Amino acid sequence: MNAITETPIDMINILAHRIEKIVKDYQLETKMKGLSKAPDVYTGYLGKRFTALPSAGPEVPWIIVRYLGDEDEADGCSGNVRIIVCTFSEDDENGWRDPLNVLTRLKQQLLAHPNIGGPFRIERPFETELPEEQPFPEWIAGMTFKVTLPQVFEEWSD
Repeated sequence: MNAITETPIDMINILAHRIEKIVKDYQLETKMKGLSKAPDVYTGYLGKRFTALPSAGPEVPWIIVRYLGDEDEADGCSGNVRIIVCTFSEDDENGWRDPLNVLTRLKQQLLAHPNIGGPFRIERPFETELPEEQPFPEWIAGMTFKVTLPQVFEEWSD
């Protein structure tokens, strides 16, 4: 029997947990003067944010771990993942550095330890992007890469 028990959803959850561990000690600026914190890590998409009440608390920094799709070919199966980082800085000249720094450090850690759990393994290529248009004073950068997924094979029965 060729039962696959771990899915792309499991992979995203494992990867998000791994990223939480990597960034837990990062202290990044928030919208509240004098308050710094580690980025919140979300899977898929952002939930409801505090945009209606800015005084309710910081909504940045955050990281999204998103599944984009997969390719299942004869020689293996891989999933495409995007990580999006959003930080806050009122420095219009250097604010872009924070999300790029977070992504670079994540990439270094993921490539140094590519087995993220179960059958899932980080693979190259990595592609990093820093959009020219930024939602100042928030700064966004993203990166995409591949993760090896379990492959399903045809079962034969008599």
